[in-house]
Amino acid sequence: MLTATFGESTLSKKNVYKWYKLFTEGREDVNDDARPGRPSTSTTDDNIEAVKKIVMENHRITIREVAEDVGISVGSCHAIFSGVLGMQRVAAKFVPKLLNFDQKHVVACS
Repeated sequence: MLTATFGESTLSKKNVYKWYKLFTEGREDVNDDARPGRPSTSTTDDNIEAVKKIVMENHRITIREVAEDVGISVGSCHAIFSGVLGMQRVAAKFVPKLLNFDQKHVVACS
């Protein structure tokens, strides 16, 4: 009945029995328990603020340069950009060839 109702997002039979057993034994919390593991040391509040400060000073800086300046990996730096700060790299604007240098500069800066 669950598969017919919820389709592919249905829990497996094994997990349904597991959760049923946990709730009959008195569990009330539906969230997963904490798992042992290594905590993240690179996406700390200090590193996030440092990345944000560096990017706000220079919008044309690369992820590699930011990672080197802060002292974290490129993957962690990318995770801070996309996941925490909600930033993404945007390609340079296209400027028509018929414009002179001053007009190109005005269009590129806007």
